[in-house]
Amino acid sequence: MIRALAPGGLLLVHGYTPAQLAHDTGGPRNLENLYTADLLADRFRDLDILRLEEYEAKLSEGSRHVGRSALIDFVAQRRP
Repeated sequence: MIRALAPGGLLLVHGYTPAQLAHDTGGPRNLENLYTADLLADRFRDLDILRLEEYEAKLSEGSRHVGRSALIDFVAQRRP
């Protein structure tokens, strides 16, 4: 993914954290398909991290994604 970014390009990730498994409100059901702040920071350590936040919010994105959700946002930029 890093190689696909142009210099100065942004990588955006919006996903679920492992805490989502306890909510049963959608998202992946396998731990290996969920993100943590440590995982993203480590995998993309060669980028400048602009935002990295784990949080909970209520989603209403269709019948299978409704209710309290454990989310993560990650925004990083490739150095010019």
